[in-house]
Amino acid sequence: MLLGASTHVAQKLLQPAVKFDPATFTHVIRIGISPAVLVVGTNSPYRTVADLVAAARRSPGSLNYASGGVGSAAHISGAAFASAAGIDVVHIPYKGSVEIVPSLIKGDTQFGFPVAATAVPQIANGKVRALAVTSAHRIPTLPQVPTLNEALGRTNLTLDAWSGIWAPANLPKPLVARLHGAMLKALADPELRRFYAETGALVDPSPTPEAFSRLIAEETARMRQVIDKNHITIE
Repeated sequence: MLLGASTHVAQKLLQPAVKFDPATFTHVIRIGISPAVLVVGTNSPYRTVADLVAAARRSPGSLNYASGGVGSAAHISGAAFASAAGIDVVHIPYKGSVEIVPSLIKGDTQFGFPVAATAVPQIANGKVRALAVTSAHRIPTLPQVPTLNEALGRTNLTLDAWSGIWAPANLPKPLVARLHGAMLKALADPELRRFYAETGALVDPSPTPEAFSRLIAEETARMRQVIDKNHITIE
């Protein structure tokens, strides 16, 4: 079995030649989701999403956003945010997501979208300020921080990363059902859910394997739209 994730979908879209296709696996169950957090440095003048958007509109192309690389979750989130807000900003890809916060502290970039597991501790120790989360609902670790949908008055700007269990293609349905049931039982464990919550993630299993397959198809279409609209390529 394989822990498949949204990053695999993005990779296939950006590098069609890779020798796998997320659509062809047997999709057993989505395990959970990991929202990202729109953050700025603590010395930044931007205290709300509206402040950031207004500044970007006043000076098109003057604000930079950091990511862990081309096609990363932070890159896709930043591009989707820019498109939704109608702003012209510059993407600065680093070699890994751990470089997002240092770039904000140094002032090389003005905002970024690290995953909550990375962002929450940095917010707590005062290194960055949270403006919004990319999940459909506010997250327990940052209850005072609005969602991007709330901040922009949207309903379709949920940008969670997700992961789940994949297996080889054409696995017999009785076996898939058995695996799904076993995973549901495991994911109901309170300690496991607490562990996920402490990292800013959320256990959110798909109710059926078929529902997970539909999610992957929907996410592939959504990511393709963001990639095409923003002309994202791996050179």
